Amino acid sequence: MEINTLEDIKKLVEEYGEGKIESADGNAYFIIKKELADGIKEWLFKYSRSEDGKWFEYDLVPSINVPEMYLLMFYI
Repeated sequence: MEINTLEDIKKLVEEYGEGKIESADGNAYFIIKKELADGIKEWLFKYSRSEDGKWFEYDLVPSINVPEMYLLMFYI
């Protein structure tokens, strides 16, 4: 899935929580554009500290090799 909006992230978090996104190690990894990072970071921070999001952990880090991209990782 291409991530272009905050709504895309919200949908991915919901699907991840429902177990609809699978990976070999149980985590999920996404590439996002740098210009989306601030809004996504703010929402993820608030969500992960809310009652609904207390199950959810994430990392959002700049890509080392491609400065215009970030790596977003979901953990349970």
